[in-house]
Amino acid sequence: MNSLNKVLAKATELGMLQRLARRELVTSLSLYANDVVIFCHPDEAELRAVRGILELFGQASGLRTNFAKCSVFPIACNNEEADGAAEFMECQLAPFPIKYLGIPLSTTRLTTVSFQPLLDRLADKLPTWSASMMPRAGRLALIRAALAAIPLHQLMVLGLNKKRLKQVNKILRGFLWVGRAEANGGNNHMNWARVCRPLNLGGLRIPDLARMATSLRVRWLLRMRTDPPRPWRGLDMQFSKAELDIFAASTSMVVGNGESALFWEDLWMDGRSIKEMAPEVYELVPKRRRKARMVREALLDLCAAVGLAKRVLANGGTRHDDLVVDDGWCWTGEKLARRGLPHAPRCPLCDQSEETMPHLLPGCSFSRTIWFEVLSWIRSTSEPPSEGDFVEWWSLVVRTTPRQLLKGTSSIIMLTAWWIWKHRNAAIFDNAQPSVRSLFNDIRTEARQWVDAGARGVRQLLS
Repeated sequence: MNSLNKVLAKATELGMLQRLARRELVTSLSLYANDVVIFCHPDEAELRAVRGILELFGQASGLRTNFAKCSVFPIACNNEEADGAAEFMECQLAPFPIKYLGIPLSTTRLTTVSFQPLLDRLADKLPTWSASMMPRAGRLALIRAALAAIPLHQLMVLGLNKKRLKQVNKILRGFLWVGRAEANGGNNHMNWARVCRPLNLGGLRIPDLARMATSLRVRWLLRMRTDPPRPWRGLDMQFSKAELDIFAASTSMVVGNGESALFWEDLWMDGRSIKEMAPEVYELVPKRRRKARMVREALLDLCAAVGLAKRVLANGGTRHDDLVVDDGWCWTGEKLARRGLPHAPRCPLCDQSEETMPHLLPGCSFSRTIWFEVLSWIRSTSEPPSEGDFVEWWSLVVRTTPRQLLKGTSSIIMLTAWWIWKHRNAAIFDNAQPSVRSLFNDIRTEARQWVDAGARGVRQLLS
């Protein structure tokens, strides 16, 4: 899995595949034995890249893909895209949701009907034909060793609701006392909660599925903090309040470089979180930011905000466009050189000139290519910027843009400038290779997410 996953990750880095998530690097591959699932977009170029990677992997490893036995499952596609993907990949088209490795996969919340196969499987495992001849001690051993382990696979990932857990316990209780799936009336000789206690507390040491489900789910939280390279770490896993409270009460955190501690939710301030210390402020923070903001990032932004406030008070105010292109905000190579700090000798995107803000945004040949692609995409007649005053070019674009498209155009310009800066940071700190195609795909994907979030100006511009 690692070798194929690395090839897919490299293809994503080169812009051949689009990222599945914007803020986290989520793996697009799941492989277990000979079962492989690859998630990708229904784009012809991306499908061609996926097929080529699978064929190349088969030549190198001998594990060749039989596309005739594969299936295409459309998750968020229209009928035309689904049919085109199935035809191009030469696979059969199958409906979604599906079940993979015994786990139901769905884009919506699973209903109680989704767990009915688990109850049917558990009931089918009961040896009803020999249960009457099996002593109660034998039935107890079978429950401990086999029957109670059947739900664990789904409990690790999904967490059954109380209704389904009650039905599972009802099957186990009935088999223990009378040897069948149901036991009514006076057949239940002891309260089931007491039966699930350890032997030294008067129980029979049958696993308590509710507590075991909680402990298995809390373990995911622990692995997310202690094992960052895991490919599933970027998934948006949902946890109940009880699970989060148990994790907080049973763990402690020592802040090192601040890159693995959540600023709003983790217990990094003398065993307390900002969520506990300032609950009213916490409620004002968007949920997505609570889950993604790390301590290091927040403290660095706080220091930068204090510096900006000092400049605003000293100058009597500032403009919004100054915040985007102000060299005081952005530590370019030229600014680092003035302070005697390590820096790249030339622009990390074009490798031609010294890196300054007037060069990076409007003057860099790489950036000018991006501006040309973006302006063509939004059907703007404005010329790309050249080396000089970026704000002046922005003002010129605003003056020549129709009034109904003005807000959307300004939003796209700000988004493009921000992503050029992020791409520059990735080239410096992550040794990423500058890629026009990858950056342009990131800008388009982020713009569509803005539209989905309710950005009316961008929606009107892209419609």
